[in-house]
Formats: sequence, C-alpha cells, structure tokens
Amino acid sequence: MVGQITYSILFVLIYFQFMQKHNLEDISFTHHTYKGGLEFIGYAEYNGENAGIIKAEHLPRLSSVTMYKLVTVPEYRRIGIATSLIEELVAWTESLNTTKIICVLQSVLLQDSTTNFEKYLVKRGFKLEGMLFSKDL
Repeated sequence: MVGQITYSILFVLIYFQFMQKHNLEDISFTHHTYKGGLEFIGYAEYNGENAGIIKAEHLPRLSSVTMYKLVTVPEYRRIGIATSLIEELVAWTESLNTTKIICVLQSVLLQDSTTNFEKYLVKRGFKLEGMLFSKDL
C-alpha cells in the first residue's frame, strides 16, 4: 500500500513538472500536401522534436477525407496536440469543399483501450457508423 501511494505521488509530481514545461503555446503546427494535393500530413513540433503527426487522404469521388494516422508522442499527450492536429485537418478538408472525414485508425492515439479512443473521437464530433468513425462538416 505504501509503495502504491509513493508511486502515485511520484507520478503526480512528474506529471505537473511536465505540464509546466510543455504547453500547447510552445508547439508549432505545420502541414504539407502531397500527391497533387490529395494527401495531407500535419506535424506538431516542440523545439524541433516531433510531438505528433496526422495523415489523411482526400477521396474526391467519395467526397470525403480518410484519416489513417494520428499519433501523439507519449511525453506530449494530454495538452491538446491531437485535437489541434484534427482541427488542422478539418480546415484542410473544408478548403476542399468536402463534407466528411472518415477515421480508419486503430487505438494508437492514447494507447488505452479502444473504448477510450472511441470516447475521444466522439468528444471531437465523430460518430460511429458501422465499424468506422466519421465526422460531418
């Protein structure tokens, strides 16, 4: 029991120390398009280090964008990086006059259970449609 309490206190101290060092204002976001503007790759960087990435592809014939990668580096989680990357993707999707983002990801964002990842997507406006999540714009 004492070991558990010590571990919990240590975790809280490390977490707050980290949160004082890293905040969303210190993160720079950029994106590039490839394949004739059909592929989107967004990056989050902190002092030149990769903090997160999002990848998606525009499918004009389906009038949708498919998001197939969203990763936040563990030491930069829970400060809004993934959410900001999704917002960058939404802006790009809207610039294409496309009305839907389809998510074909596995639970790599939070490395938690699939249920937690699904809750994360739902909070950001995605809906479960069959086996995929989608977001109408």
